[in-house]
Amino acid sequence: MKKTGFNYAFAPTVAVSHNPQWGRFYETMGQDDNLIEQYAQAYTKGLQDVSNGKINGVLGSVKHFFGDGSTLYGCNMGSANVLNFKNYIDHNIKGYVGSTKSNIGSVMASYSAINWIPNAINSQYLMGLLREDVGFNGFTISDYDDLKLMT
Repeated sequence: MKKTGFNYAFAPTVAVSHNPQWGRFYETMGQDDNLIEQYAQAYTKGLQDVSNGKINGVLGSVKHFFGDGSTLYGCNMGSANVLNFKNYIDHNIKGYVGSTKSNIGSVMASYSAINWIPNAINSQYLMGLLREDVGFNGFTISDYDDLKLMT
């Protein structure tokens, strides 16, 4: 990828698959959140190839923060109905934890919602959970045209 001139990748996808009806089910590593965490950490490390404080590979963008694999009926751009936030977060956050351990440079916010609050504008998740709890310190982007779709 780097040799072709690209220096930014929209990868890895670390969604936990909750429903095989979801249109992006094929992009995921399944339901095993521990495996997803290991995958995210290794993928990010290999993609970015950081040494001497410099990215020698391609800047990664882990996606889609977060819970897009758990929407009601598997609807793309849908909403996840969550009652127990602690369990939900614990199960769906591990891919982002893994990527952050390998110093991922960017996170793409999900185009989906949790309890009908769009993730792309949810400061509780983007600032509190992602930055404070997970320790991510890179930059955040929205998914394709996501902010425009919400206005």
